Amino acid sequence: MASKHNLRAKPVSDAMRDELASLVNRTGLFYQTKVKEILNLAKSPPASSPGRPPHKRTGTLGRSFRTMPTRKVGKRIILTLGTDVVYARPLEYGTSRMAARPFLGPTYRNKKHRAAVDREIAKVSGRIRAAIRRKAGPPR
Repeated sequence: MASKHNLRAKPVSDAMRDELASLVNRTGLFYQTKVKEILNLAKSPPASSPGRPPHKRTGTLGRSFRTMPTRKVGKRIILTLGTDVVYARPLEYGTSRMAARPFLGPTYRNKKHRAAVDREIAKVSGRIRAAIRRKAGPPR
């Protein structure tokens, strides 16, 4: 016996996009918090060792780290995560005169952090399935 559904695609699509945008925002805030924690761990002096996150001197880098809310551009959801402090890029990637003192890359690659994001994705997928059932309309 086949069941027919009255699928209302626009509400389903909108509900999915809203859930995904919310997930992207929460993920960005999660990483923003973790980067700030790393930047506030070590106090100066001395300067940090090459390959280790930079030590905190004034706290400007940590305070400046921001997550901009998502923007929906066509079918894409865009999140901006970063800082406008001029020395952030040289610290993260190094220069010809200074070895890198990365803080963003290691935060993103951290297995515990990735596992937390994966758990959040699993929760959202359940909410998306529920939204599809709600918005799709009753079976005909």
